[in-house]
Amino acid sequence: MTAVLIDPLASNTRAHRFYERLGFQFVEPRRFGDDDCFVYCLNRADWHPENTIASR
Repeated sequence: MTAVLIDPLASNTRAHRFYERLGFQFVEPRRFGDDDCFVYCLNRADWHPENTIASR
């Protein structure tokens, strides 16, 4: 596995901030069925475990 993709609802701004703090990068808005979502990606090369909540 080289990357993780997630797709929180576009309206869920708290989730956006959470994932961005972990290092996820916004990719694009997408529609899945009836849901407007934002796609985020975290590449293996960009993963820094010291940014996780558990390490604080």
